[in-house]
Amino acid sequence: MEERNTPQFKILDARQTPVRGGLVVIILLTLAFGWFAVRWQLGNMLAELTLPTDPGAKDIAALAVQLSPGDPMANWLSV
Repeated sequence: MEERNTPQFKILDARQTPVRGGLVVIILLTLAFGWFAVRWQLGNMLAELTLPTDPGAKDIAALAVQLSPGDPMANWLSV
């Protein structure tokens, strides 16, 4: 049986324009995903930890809805 020494990984040359463009797109998508994920988590956390009877519940609810407008918990707190 003959063994082959083929590389398992392909090394990309980051000096080429298409590779750089792809890396920039991947980095931007990762940052955008992180931004929206952190906002959603903060809005959800504020809505979950705030009791509707708290004195500042309306202000916190407004901030929670602003951070995560599609989160049901934040919208429930604002009602």
